[in-house]
Amino acid sequence: MWKIRALAALFAAAIVGGCAASGSNDTDDEEVGETLESNLTAAQRKDRAQHLRDVSFSRGLTNGWMLAGIGNAETQLSHCWSELTWACKGPASADCGGGPVVAGAGDGPCSQKQGGLGMFQFDAGTHTQTLNKYGNKVLTVDGNIDQAITFVLNMVVNSKYITGVSTESEALQWLNAIKVGGTNYNTWIKTVTHYYNGCAPSYSCYNQRFKHYDDSTRAVYNEMGAAFWVARAPMEVYWERLDTGVYDLRALAPSNVTKVRYLVDDYEIAVAAKDNPATTEVEDNFPGNYKFKYETPERVFVALGYDKSGANVARGVGLIDSVPGMAVYIRQMGDHLYEIGLERASDDVAYVQVKADGYVLTDEDTGDTMSHRNAVKYKFQNLGERTFEIALFTVDGKPIETLVRDFKLE
Repeated sequence: MWKIRALAALFAAAIVGGCAASGSNDTDDEEVGETLESNLTAAQRKDRAQHLRDVSFSRGLTNGWMLAGIGNAETQLSHCWSELTWACKGPASADCGGGPVVAGAGDGPCSQKQGGLGMFQFDAGTHTQTLNKYGNKVLTVDGNIDQAITFVLNMVVNSKYITGVSTESEALQWLNAIKVGGTNYNTWIKTVTHYYNGCAPSYSCYNQRFKHYDDSTRAVYNEMGAAFWVARAPMEVYWERLDTGVYDLRALAPSNVTKVRYLVDDYEIAVAAKDNPATTEVEDNFPGNYKFKYETPERVFVALGYDKSGANVARGVGLIDSVPGMAVYIRQMGDHLYEIGLERASDDVAYVQVKADGYVLTDEDTGDTMSHRNAVKYKFQNLGERTFEIALFTVDGKPIETLVRDFKLE
């Protein structure tokens, strides 16, 4: 029988009362701080929800609102103590400007350091025990979200309320089929209430806790709007540096995309329609161009596709070295499909070998692990952060150098 330690729900005792077995007088006593309001603005909540949606999608969960519903119930999407100052202070996090993450206030005085940590309130006992179990990654926003997705997938696989699900792939299929208020929605909330919060249907707290997770899920879904939660289609991106130093930018997008924004390190560098009216050629690849002021390697490239209503319906990502000489690139080419290679390779480079987290990749175009085209195309089963090693070799197989890049596959 699969068992987990229930996560400490930061709001469980504060908002909906303590969880106790049916017929018991036991309750969770806690001292609530100055206010139960979060300090996140509406814009910040939207940014956090968008991040939850995108990270969820990168793990194959297209219904990001399901994860956001849990985060909203636990901490109102807050991750840092500065966003929820009535709660306890957890360990410091770089994502909180070096300040503390939010920690649960339902497990006794803050001085005991026993509350759950971060947006999803991971709890294995004391703060130290929690970090020993889950790692320091739960102190970051991405790490907390990623661990929550893993937790949810395991929860669905092992829930006694869900049948026909025994693998992570089946869990994702089950989750992605759910609609708010539709078939299996109540089963989802029931599973969350029991396995995530630890309040089984036989406990006196169950109806209140069920309502709390239900209300929190519907609230964040409606707050952002149905269109917000629609999964964005993957989009192929590519670019070429001209002799002038100008970069030609291109994207291959779904048919409903009418406009593409190109961004590097979150800075917009171009906006393009499908066809450039200034040219005689009829184009369908959203041509744009930009000349960088600074020669900088390892820059995050993002292309966002919008439909005629202005909704962001597609996204493609990459890594660009905006330098004049030999450069590494990583480009999304489709769903889970990426190409990693060299631009403007020096004459002595005859082959490249690419490793992802130490695993040698086979090029889809050539079937080789030593690619003579100085690039490797590969369809990844799992997405997320990867460390890429691009090893360069001469024609006789002599190593030249190895270039390393860290990149998050989406």
